[in-house]
Order: sequence, then structure tokens, then C-alpha cells
Amino acid sequence: MQLKTKAIVISNVKFGEADLIVKCFTLEKGVVSFMLKGIRKSKKGRMRVSLFQPLTLLEIEATYKENKNLQYLKEVRVDYPLQTLHTDIFKSTIVMFLAEVLKSSIQEEEKNESLFKFLKESLIYLDQVDSIKNFHLHFIVKLTSFLGFSPDQSSEAFPYFDMLNGVFSLKNIISTLSIIQIQFY
Repeated sequence: MQLKTKAIVISNVKFGEADLIVKCFTLEKGVVSFMLKGIRKSKKGRMRVSLFQPLTLLEIEATYKENKNLQYLKEVRVDYPLQTLHTDIFKSTIVMFLAEVLKSSIQEEEKNESLFKFLKESLIYLDQVDSIKNFHLHFIVKLTSFLGFSPDQSSEAFPYFDMLNGVFSLKNIISTLSIIQIQFY
């Protein structure tokens, strides 16, 4: 079956001398892993290793077989050219952290349009803004609702977060191990 969809690169792993295994979150199929044969040694060809940096937004065409763990890409294009995420040292550090969080937390092998939209819009926002204070904290808090659990945000204006009960509070009444102060901008 031919698969043409948008994808977000979650991670890549070197395999052998010339190959690469890339884990992507796709709009149509959820998490899919692709084998890229000879990409690390190829001087010619349309696919380059640089296209598969973590959290790159791609448009892909692939041969997809339901019973296979590794799929094969036919064609890859950049869906949205990110200008600063991989060149700004602060943003690239956040990207590496978020890619690790996503690699560990997103396991679904099924379509999830709302999660894909959230990820894409968040990455574009991060790419466009100058002030990135606490972006990673906001991202993770919002990601939790897509993963099936999230803190009670009805009292989000309060300065302390009680991690034991999953609520924001006015007072730091429990030990500092269970409450952290979060400043949202």
C-alpha cells in the first residue's frame, strides 16, 4: 500500500555503516519506523540525513505494509521549513529534550489528528518566537492531556503545583519535594 502523509521525525538511529532507522509520528498511521538504506554514505539521491533531524516536519511517500515493523520511504520533502530550531543553540537544546520526551511517551500506532496538529503547531510556534522561557514546561503540561492524564487546570493561576494531588495551589504546604513553583508567562 502506498502511504502519502505528513510526518514529524521523533528520533533516528544509525544502523550498520550506511543505514538509518527513523521513527516518525505520521498523520495517517501514528508512530511508524522507516529503514533508510545507504543514506549515510550516499552522495547522490534526494534523501539526505539532514532531513531526519529530530522534530523536522516532513511530507513523505512510503511503501507501507501492515505486518512489517520497518517501512521503506520512497520520497521525502520538507513540509514546513523550520528556520531557527536547529540553528539556535537554546531552541535546539529544547528540541532535543522534547524529542526524547516524545520518543518515550508516544507509542500509538494509530491515527491521532489532534496530537499531530498540537505537535506541528507547537514546533512552528517555537520556531517563530524569540522568548522561549518555560516553553518545554507548557508543552509537557499540554501533552499530558493527549496522553490521557493531565493536571487539574481550573486553578492554574496559583503559583504552586502540588504534584501529589495534580492541582495548583496557593500555599506551599507540603514538602519541597512534592511542590514546585512554576511561573507561566
